[in-house]
Amino acid sequence: DGPPITIYLATDDTGFQFQAAIPIAEPPKDAPRGDLAVGKSPEGRALKFVHRGSYDGMDTTYDAITNYLDQKGLEAKDLFIEQYVTDPVTTPEDKLVIEVFVPVK
Repeated sequence: DGPPITIYLATDDTGFQFQAAIPIAEPPKDAPRGDLAVGKSPEGRALKFVHRGSYDGMDTTYDAITNYLDQKGLEAKDLFIEQYVTDPVTTPEDKLVIEVFVPVK
């Protein structure tokens, strides 16, 4: 069990592809139906960054992440993971805390 996550699989100037996930301790007894599936979280070495504040500032956070990777000579995999530490439904937008995990090659 844990906070919800979004796994960004591909992005470009027109949009992005993602998977929304809710961590669970044990797989369900019955298979999910429709568009739901049971899977595993990505694993491996990743850097963790923390975004605090509204979604409007996410581009700035990702720019800072890109700059950090460039400065350190690190290459990210084509995958980004956001874990929502605070509940976006009940938390004021300016108080959001989102952990951004960047798997590295």
